[in-house]
Amino acid sequence: WPFIGSIIYSDKWRAYDALSNDKNYTHETVNRSVNFVNPETGVYTQNIERLWRDMRANIPRYGTRDYYFTHYLAEFLFKIIHNFDIRIDTFFK
Repeated sequence: WPFIGSIIYSDKWRAYDALSNDKNYTHETVNRSVNFVNPETGVYTQNIERLWRDMRANIPRYGTRDYYFTHYLAEFLFKIIHNFDIRIDTFFK
């Protein structure tokens, strides 16, 4: 669940409407059938969608278990933070 005080950006998919009812966080939206950036708030979702696409591409398609999802996510984030050269350099020290 989101931390109290978080700001959640999403598109206008109907299932996300319930997020606006919770007062513990702020829910900002963009209607992507009209435009990709909300002209009033500047909200856009392209970055997170690209991040999820890249993450899904790095999860093995077969032989995976749901309970390993957090491990796959941690590995993906580690690889984003530490580029390949730094990882190899550190490994061989």
